[in-house]
Amino acid sequence: MGEELIVKVEITIDRERCIGSGQCVHLAPQTFDQDDRALAFLKAPPGEPDERTLRAITGCPMAAIALKVGDTTVSADELRNWVTGLRSDDPLVELIGWSSESHHELREAMAAVATTGGDPSTMVELAQAHLAEEDGAYSTITELVDAALVEAFEADRRQIVQALDALGQPEPEGDPKRHDRSAIELAAALEEHIRLEEAVLFPLALAALADREASRC
Repeated sequence: MGEELIVKVEITIDRERCIGSGQCVHLAPQTFDQDDRALAFLKAPPGEPDERTLRAITGCPMAAIALKVGDTTVSADELRNWVTGLRSDDPLVELIGWSSESHHELREAMAAVATTGGDPSTMVELAQAHLAEEDGAYSTITELVDAALVEAFEADRRQIVQALDALGQPEPEGDPKRHDRSAIELAAALEEHIRLEEAVLFPLALAALADREASRC
């Protein structure tokens, strides 16, 4: 551990397509601004991808904003119908709902470790259960979206497993704080994983689900 987080997410703007509507600034002012020609640009540093950023991407009338996840570009069209996907009765929606509830429990356990420096066992147990139960969601998502994008998230999950393994090892002699550092590294990897699942992977899967169901009608 201690390496850079694996999933690289970048917000991109095609300024040649931008017409200066200002929708992105209205929807995600923490991320976007406009220059003296009213063309959109990213603030420095840009805001982290979140639901507001997602709405800005899909709300751009010229589809000038996209996400780049690793080497995979996610366009506005691919994300546009994610809210519609939430209304599907497909089992994937229930799996994503379960993951979101699990994220909330994980964040509470992570906060407890961060604020008190206490026993990370609850965080570890929740993380192990989360990864195991999430396998079903990932299996389905792989059928819906670019496999390269899912693989980036799978690599991220493997990093969490490595952190869990480190916490499961006896604390080495001469390094009594190793478990404390491993717990902090696990919490950081989990936070990034959760944030990007909620902001990128799950909405993309829901949009693809909505598009698939619409094509069958």
